[in-house]
Amino acid sequence: VEAVKQDLAPVITVGSGEFDSHSRGEYASHPAAVKRGIGAVADIADGLDSVSIGGGRTLLDMTTIVVTSEFSRTPSKNELGGKHHWPTNSMLLLGKGVRRSQSGQPRVFGAVDENLVALPINPRNGSLKRGADLLDMSHGLATVLALAGIDPGDALGQEPVVDLLG
Repeated sequence: VEAVKQDLAPVITVGSGEFDSHSRGEYASHPAAVKRGIGAVADIADGLDSVSIGGGRTLLDMTTIVVTSEFSRTPSKNELGGKHHWPTNSMLLLGKGVRRSQSGQPRVFGAVDENLVALPINPRNGSLKRGADLLDMSHGLATVLALAGIDPGDALGQEPVVDLLG
């Protein structure tokens, strides 16, 4: 929070590296590691939201927080009691430029089937029908670029998830 407050860098990366869980022993610590990681994100968001910059705005209104990973974990435990990599993933976006739902609650964008496999979805409107495509991390990166004011079409040739843009 202090690094953002002091405007030390336009991008700050925070990593963990403690989420790999292929075996029973690694998986046993995984839920606590995820809870610590999400707690750290909440602490950063709360810290940014506590710094007023005038006009009823806070540093969180001027900062976009992106939480992501290069892969996810299977919904089921593997033969070692851990979890293997899984192509269906998630991304958390909050702060500057991120659209909230009409109720003010977080927006959820995407869909999975009964086996938790990603379904094709239209990145422009969330439809599972016309224009549907399997979303991947390139859509997430395109969305982050759009939030930063960079045209992702020029940079990546990919559409952002328009419904998430404020």
